[in-house]
Amino acid sequence: MTTCEWRPEYACYREAECARQPDGACGWTQTEMLTACLATPPVE
Repeated sequence: MTTCEWRPEYACYREAECARQPDGACGWTQTEMLTACLATPPVE
């Protein structure tokens, strides 16, 4: 069990794509947009 916490960088994943990666595992595709958002997450 974990606590339910919100972090600003979680908002970056709203538009991100989770898909099978080149290594065969499922994960977030690191696009320029996602990387930039994670560097300066929106304040909500």
